[in-house]
Amino acid sequence: MKLDAVPPKRVRGKAKNEKLRRLVKAGVPVSLTFDRQVTYTPVGKTRDMFSREAGLYMWRSIPLDKIGWDNVEQHYKDALMNHLRENFNFDEVERDIEAKNLAGGIRAVLMKRYSDRKYEAKKLFKSKGGYNDLESARAFHHKDMPYDNWLRTIEGFREAKYIKRSEANKQVREKQQFPYRGGTSSYGSTAYKNVMFYDMDWVPTYAKTHTDNQGNWVDPVAEQNYDFVNSLFQTPSFLNQLNNYLASQGKGKGKSKDYDSDNLFDNESDDNDDDE
Repeated sequence: MKLDAVPPKRVRGKAKNEKLRRLVKAGVPVSLTFDRQVTYTPVGKTRDMFSREAGLYMWRSIPLDKIGWDNVEQHYKDALMNHLRENFNFDEVERDIEAKNLAGGIRAVLMKRYSDRKYEAKKLFKSKGGYNDLESARAFHHKDMPYDNWLRTIEGFREAKYIKRSEANKQVREKQQFPYRGGTSSYGSTAYKNVMFYDMDWVPTYAKTHTDNQGNWVDPVAEQNYDFVNSLFQTPSFLNQLNNYLASQGKGKGKSKDYDSDNLFDNESDDNDDDE
């Protein structure tokens, strides 16, 4: 049985994913663009739309009570994929010569998005009373989340296994060396957009996403990392080793600018469409 999302609420801008709505209304599902050199995840503007749409659906239709996307009941996953298929060209992905890798990249985005949505729900839970006032937290009802899902989400927060995992994650975040200033997009997606649309390679992108508006580094460690990697990319022996490795993996040269802007689905089979 095909399940679908709860009808969208009246919200504005990015929260409503208006750009995706306009593209789909034109009659053609949106083609996804992928990083085919390393991660195989969707990248660029279409990745942002894909991630946002998945997050909207999860918030409105899926209880956030599980530890990780892999543990979510299969019928919820199937319903989400049915919904995304109505908006994005999954047929194109499934026909692709690298379909298995691309499917893994899509799964990685969904895993992160579920984690992000659960994190937002946890902040909301704490702001409405949290563990110290469960009655108030349970009485709250977010307009965009079914009440039964909210109650299930709270019960998930109360599980001993989740509390233990949450504390471990908190300790990991406290060890984070420096912040990332790339906004809501992942680093890979930001880097891809800079390469495609602003002719900025990967190493300069790292500098851009780890400096403030005045060009000051967010942390000395970030600057040291940049100096080290930048020096490597100025070394012919390193570039030769990198290119030889990528060639052995079937990835071509180790330059991000090898993406062909006229063919966003590199290495496609001849049967696939190139439309976006």
